[in-house]
Amino acid sequence: MKRNFFKDFMRFSKLCGSKSRRLLVIGILDGLVNGALGTIFQAQALRYIIAYFIEKQSDALSKAFVMIGFTMLVGFVFRPLINYYSQVTISKITALLRMRLYKHLTQLPTSYFTGTHSGDIAARINGDVEAFARACNTLLNFLGAVIPAFVLMPYLLTLDMRMALIIGVVGLLFLILTAKVIEPLRKRQRKIRTEISNMSVSAADGIMGFQVIKSNNLEEQYSNKFKSHAEKLLDTQKDFGKVNAIVGFFNIFIWCAGEAFIAIFGLVFVLKGTLAVTNLAALVSAGRSIIGIFTDFSSLPIQLQQAFAGVDRVYELCDILPEAERYLINGNRSECGICVKNLSFSYDNKTLILDNVSIYAQKGESIALVGDSGSGKTTLIKILAGLYKIDDGEITVLNRPLSDYTLDEYRAKIAYVPQNAYIFDGSIAENICYGREGALLDEVKLAARKAN
Repeated sequence: MKRNFFKDFMRFSKLCGSKSRRLLVIGILDGLVNGALGTIFQAQALRYIIAYFIEKQSDALSKAFVMIGFTMLVGFVFRPLINYYSQVTISKITALLRMRLYKHLTQLPTSYFTGTHSGDIAARINGDVEAFARACNTLLNFLGAVIPAFVLMPYLLTLDMRMALIIGVVGLLFLILTAKVIEPLRKRQRKIRTEISNMSVSAADGIMGFQVIKSNNLEEQYSNKFKSHAEKLLDTQKDFGKVNAIVGFFNIFIWCAGEAFIAIFGLVFVLKGTLAVTNLAALVSAGRSIIGIFTDFSSLPIQLQQAFAGVDRVYELCDILPEAERYLINGNRSECGICVKNLSFSYDNKTLILDNVSIYAQKGESIALVGDSGSGKTTLIKILAGLYKIDDGEITVLNRPLSDYTLDEYRAKIAYVPQNAYIFDGSIAENICYGREGALLDEVKLAARKAN
């Protein structure tokens, strides 16, 4: 599928949030000051030095020192400051994105977590966000290549139109050639991100289920599974590396060819007397920089494709609709604690796990669900805990239809003890306190005793 750079950039800016403008301003300043003005100051300094020693221009040396001073100001003051603010801004954007993603995860329906492995979720919130951070840096590099090109080309034209056109044409031809290999890279890099996610899933299975694996002698089976994902990742990275190596080769070629063209044509023009030696010195200095810009620029689309592949996976997560505020499930307002009538439910909207189930429980009454393994007992409890929305039927809770409650309000009335208890990071007391925020230590101890 052909990519739309403008659409990718707009999605990227949306993920950056309110700090996207700051990042854009930093990129423009970096390209203008560090990329363009620094190069011009350096080229002019060399030009004035040549003018002083060869053409014996008396005021050229003082002008050279002024240009050297400006070059040092750019290199020792502006460049470090811009780099500092760019990294701080990217760190803030990345941190805010992680917090946004985590908050978004807490608002997703239970069905997403049921159908998605925790390893894949972890890969998106960690590895793919890191890819997003690399996209920020790549975008800055992109601006740092585009802006100097627009500023330096007019400067080269003032030195010699013929040499400027030679440098520009060589660079443009290389960009066209590079564009031919850009298209398949996005797909390859996206496949790399997917294989990393699959490998994370395999690793998470091996770690979380190590007791089952050991007790059933499944070590070799799961090692082979992980090895298979690692080998697929390696093959995909090799495929991507081949294309990247080709572009790298052309980078070196265009760099050497560009410098050769400048030297050869420059010397020819100087010998013919149509180009001043001072201008040739400036062209050599600025030409090296602009050829470097063209070679860097040629690899930037590849880097952007690589970075935007991670952005795609982050955006996929953001595109998942959050859980509804309430489930639009009717009830009959009968006098009961919990009343379920003709309830039907499926995980995939195809195979019914529960079909035409009805339950009636008075306030204060205890009931037990008895059935074979896999008959849907746990699923029904999770539905009553407000974790899943039913396909059909009615649910009445404390004389009110379930649709009368927001999910937060309803879940606050429900105590749910899962089959497999999960211990969060922290002390046992902290885990008990999750059930009641701000509980006193004596209350925690009492809850622990009652649970046993």
